Amino acid sequence: MLLRAAWRRAAVAVTAAPGPKPAAPTRGLRLRVGDHAPQSAVTADTTAAPEAGPVLRPLYMDVQATTPLDPRVLDAMLPYLINYYGNPHSRTHAYGWESEAAMERARQQVASLIGADPREIIFTSGATESNNIAIKTESHSVAQAGVQ
Repeated sequence: MLLRAAWRRAAVAVTAAPGPKPAAPTRGLRLRVGDHAPQSAVTADTTAAPEAGPVLRPLYMDVQATTPLDPRVLDAMLPYLINYYGNPHSRTHAYGWESEAAMERARQQVASLIGADPREIIFTSGATESNNIAIKTESHSVAQAGVQ
């Protein structure tokens, strides 16, 4: 919430700055960017500059290296990035217990969204790890079936 408020103030300051504005690209798809978070998630700051309207920006297609973060995801994850940052595999202290409980809730939510068993949901650190698990799991299944 604080990060989003700071980003908004910076965006308003840039648009209100005197001088020439950067030219928008003349080709390609465009996406209207706006804040999709509920208003209740934003703290009331009466000293902040007025909200800027949605911005017309080119559609970002290179999500190989990075992806935009949805404000709702930021709101959901912020407590775990600031207060509940324990290793979920450390079961000898409260930090680990809190993180493990949060991971299990997330696993349940994902499983219910796609109609899977929570034991089938595996969180990985990225695409390479996910691909390796998929390949090794499939080759292990093929080897067990006796298929060459």
